[in-house]
This record gives sequence, C-alpha cells and structure tokens, in this order.
Amino acid sequence: SGLSLESGMSPQESDALQRDLDLARAAGVRFFVEPNLVRRISPGRDLLVLFGLARLLSNLRPGIVHTHTSKAGILGRAAALLCRGGPAVVHTPHGHVFEGYFGPVKSGLFILLERLFARGVSAMVALTPREREDHLALGIGSPGNFFVVPSGVEIEGFAAPSRDRDAVRRELGIAPGDVVATAVGRLVEVKGHSYLIEAAARVCREKARARFVIVGDGHLTRSLESQAQRLGISERIVFTGFRSDVADILHASDIFVLTSLNEGMGRVLVEAMAAGLPIVAFGVGGVPDLVTEEVGVLIEPFNVDEFARHLVSLLADPGRRSELAAAAKKRAREYSVNAMLTGLDMVYSAALDLARRP
Repeated sequence: SGLSLESGMSPQESDALQRDLDLARAAGVRFFVEPNLVRRISPGRDLLVLFGLARLLSNLRPGIVHTHTSKAGILGRAAALLCRGGPAVVHTPHGHVFEGYFGPVKSGLFILLERLFARGVSAMVALTPREREDHLALGIGSPGNFFVVPSGVEIEGFAAPSRDRDAVRRELGIAPGDVVATAVGRLVEVKGHSYLIEAAARVCREKARARFVIVGDGHLTRSLESQAQRLGISERIVFTGFRSDVADILHASDIFVLTSLNEGMGRVLVEAMAAGLPIVAFGVGGVPDLVTEEVGVLIEPFNVDEFARHLVSLLADPGRRSELAAAAKKRAREYSVNAMLTGLDMVYSAALDLARRP
C-alpha cells in the first residue's frame, strides 16, 4: 500500500489520517510513504515518484498492483510496467478529471494518457455503471475488463449518532424549529458550493426557518463566506470547517445537498443515506446511479432556480422527507464495505487470470 502525504493538511485532517493508519497497521497492513506524491502536477517530484515506486515494486514483487485516481494512477501504472515480473495491474479512476477540473487542453491530455495506460492494465474498476460508460465512450479501457465495484462505506458508523441531535444543533447555533440542509465536502471549485449558496439565498427568502450547514475546508472558504455575506444570508449558513463528527452532524440535519460538478460515485451520498437523509443533488457523474427518485431529487447542473425550488418543497414537507429517508437507509446497504470486498475479490481473480494469458 502506497501513501501520499498532501502538504497543507489541517491538524484535524492529520489526526483523522493517523487514526486510519493506526487501524490499518493493527490489521497488518504495511505502508511505504512516498512524500513526493502530491495532488498537484509537479514534473520534478512526479519523476522522483515514478522511479521510487518502480524500485519499490521491483523489491516487493507483488502479484497485483492496484492504482487509484488519475495522476497517482498514471504514475503507479507506469511504475508497474517498469517492474520486472509483470504484476497484474488493476486501476480504479474514482470518477475522472475530464470535466470540472481543468481546461480543454489539460483535460484532453489526461484522456490521451488514460487511453494509453488503460492498455497496460489487467482490469479497470468503475464505482458506478455511469462512470464505466463515460470511460468506454472516450475509448478508455475495453468492455471485457472494465468492472463495476462500489466504494465501500462503513454504513454502520453513520446509521446511528454518537451524540444527541439537539445537543449537536445547539452547538451549531441551530434553533429547535429550524429545518437544516447540510453539505459535506472540500471547499474547492469542482464541489460547486457557490451554486449551493446562490440556491440558499433563494430558499431563505421563502423559508424563514431554513438553515444551511457546510462541512469541510479548502482554499475557497473565505470566498464562499464573502458570497454568503454579499447575499445577506451569512447568519443562515454555518461553515464548520473540517469535522471528524460528520455522522452526528448528518443526524442533526433534515436534508443532504450536493452541488458537485463532477463525482465518480459520491461516498458522502451513501453516508447521508445511511443517516436517513433525503438527497437533493446535481445529476453529474455517477450520482444518478445512487440517487433514485425513491431517495431524493436530481437537478440539472448549474440550475440554481430548480435546485432552490425542490429544496423549498422538501423543507416544507416533513412527511415526504420521512418517506425518502426510509428508502435511503435501505439503499445505503447496497454500498457497504462487504459489497465492495466481494466485488474486489472477483476483480482480483479476473485480473490474475488475464495477466497469465499470453
């Protein structure tokens, strides 16, 4: 298992990462830290990563190399190809960076690289059927070795809160009679929080008791806070920053909202459904595969007016929210950790079989 350490981590994120590492080590997982592997493109550091990974893989001689995401996945797959012994290579894109991240030139370059490196893998893994279709439509991968396996979520941890709902709401400054819509995610452009705040301004004009909670941090924090202030709704939105008690905040909410412009699957949607929240989301990427009409409402991306209209309708209808919440809890079980492990076991067996063929 390789690990990148992203610079600029908040203390809370570092603490959460350390807890995960401790749990993994207790389960017998070995980690090899590659400090030069960061999210942004950095040619010099990326070259060091490539040769460092190739050297590591040559020493370990693994049977399977499983890479994740686009940039790290390209480096990992290239290193595996340089490795003697030819391990089976499995790649999970976790969505894609072809929309919402870069301009047309850089996006086109990533598409070309993904087409090239897809030829060297034994199996590709999409998180949703739609993600698989998106890749195949762009000529990335082939139908015969492109599997669909959801990203497993420990739904048990979100099914019940660890703290009292009213206590969490008091901590967030939410009155007992308020109805709350919550978003969770990094405060970066692709998550589309600016559209959520626009929609929130429309909702607040119609619903005096509507409140919004935005959980997460990122470089757009100040910009989004300023936007809320300009629209006159800064007192109606709570920016919590990074939180490790997301489950408790979800259980203190009434609706979950997602305005991402690109999502491979949206693990946070599963977490919200496990907590019994109806969903209002932009229908991008793999989101429509998760959010059916039984559990929520999908809106065309960028349609702020329609997003606000459906939010107002749901916030005013507790009976409808209860119906959607009950269905959401059942749907969340389809994305459990056990479902993921069963799928990956099948993928690894297929990858090893394909790797042995001439």
